[in-house]
Amino acid sequence: MEELNNLFKNNEDFKKHVDNLWKTREGLHFIYESRPDLRTSILTQLKTLNEIIGALIKERPYHPKLGFRSAETNGVKTAKPLLKFSNIE
Repeated sequence: MEELNNLFKNNEDFKKHVDNLWKTREGLHFIYESRPDLRTSILTQLKTLNEIIGALIKERPYHPKLGFRSAETNGVKTAKPLLKFSNIE
């Protein structure tokens, strides 16, 4: 998990990787919508990407078009600034 922490060591790296995951998700969604014959295999991949992106932005609220959220947005305080995967086994 240390390698994952290294990938997300600062906001610039975090943004780059999450943006690319989001683009991958958009591409898979396009395939899912345009190729009904592939939906079964694509759906599990989409769900996995959604879960990964969701876990990442839960720790550091971010959206490709809106950027990072402030420390408190709509009354919801954000979590710690950097991801720590060391507690995951």
